[in-house]
Amino acid sequence: VRNFISCLGKTFLLTKCEINALKLSVDEACSNIIKHGYPKNQPGFITLKFFIENGAFVIELHDQGKSFNPGLINDPNLTDYVENRKKGGLGIYMMKTLLDIIEYETNSMKNILRLVKIRKQDSLFYKS
Repeated sequence: VRNFISCLGKTFLLTKCEINALKLSVDEACSNIIKHGYPKNQPGFITLKFFIENGAFVIELHDQGKSFNPGLINDPNLTDYVENRKKGGLGIYMMKTLLDIIEYETNSMKNILRLVKIRKQDSLFYKS
């Protein structure tokens, strides 16, 4: 998935920073779907869709696992997190920090997580 996102980002002339933000976010979202949406090795699918819309790079992850709205999670207290040496649990916070928009919808058939990275105006070509 990370390689696929890198190829898409390069094809659509995103900066390295934009590509890395998307790779990390999509990787974390897929990991969460696998771990929490399909528990106990329950088989399932994740469908990845992408498109460019109004200058924004949009990735949608569709799944049929247990629904979970990342918008309902409060940002962590990072000072407390570090002082108590907590591990894990920062994925949604990282996605909120790295991306411009995160949208979630669910119905009886599937969950859709929409991750949006708005292209920077000065991003005229991919900078390697």
